[in-house]
Amino acid sequence: MLVTLVYGLCGLLSVRRIIQFVLWQLPKICDMCHNKNVKIFTAASIKRSFPSAIERVYEAGQVVVYHGDKPDHVMFIKSGAVKFYDTDVDGNEKILHIGSTGSFFPLFFPLEDKDAVDAFYATITKTEVIMVPLSEFRDHIRASADYSFQVLRWYVQEVDHIVLRLKSMEKSSAKQRLLHAFYYLCSEHAVHKVNSTWCKVNFPLTQQILADLTGLTRETVNVTLKDTDIQRLVKTKHQVYEINEAKVRALLH
Repeated sequence: MLVTLVYGLCGLLSVRRIIQFVLWQLPKICDMCHNKNVKIFTAASIKRSFPSAIERVYEAGQVVVYHGDKPDHVMFIKSGAVKFYDTDVDGNEKILHIGSTGSFFPLFFPLEDKDAVDAFYATITKTEVIMVPLSEFRDHIRASADYSFQVLRWYVQEVDHIVLRLKSMEKSSAKQRLLHAFYYLCSEHAVHKVNSTWCKVNFPLTQQILADLTGLTRETVNVTLKDTDIQRLVKTKHQVYEINEAKVRALLH
């Protein structure tokens, strides 16, 4: 996946710029491995790079990009959360990834040589996006090796998050799948309380979302949430989830 992204970037840059880019950014590339969760794209930096960008608000539950669409904009998330998903033959959603503030979507389309998007993107909560014309985004990558590095670094972070998320799908037990999903949410989509091992997921979390994240049925999620170990590490109230990350990690190892 990452190799494909690198080839996509290389397709937008000249050979000379690729060499300059690698030599100039080598220290940062090394440092990147130790600082994976730095917010690379902020609202201010996006607007500086793309003065013509416009903002738009989507309500919770809106499909922003459909499978088969040919978007002409890259959408940066200013606030909120967007799920990247596909459906199985029975029409059930399978969440592949969740994007939050600082992410952009469609996830891989801007660097792929494809005519259309091959997944859906829908808001989980009310979401503000900054819309950048796709042609301007690609032109900026061609013109700036530094911006190309920022894009690559962001993709490295996102691929790392996706790998973490997909680990849950490899587990045979429903309990282990849920534990991995909780670890993913706590690591990537939660606010950590000061001097505490508890974190609060930063969007409303339903049993259906957990089912779509783990490949389980909602009924199985409902039963598994009643497990004694699970109840010790999760607090829920009106779709607000608090997770004890330390206890989750202990059960995963």
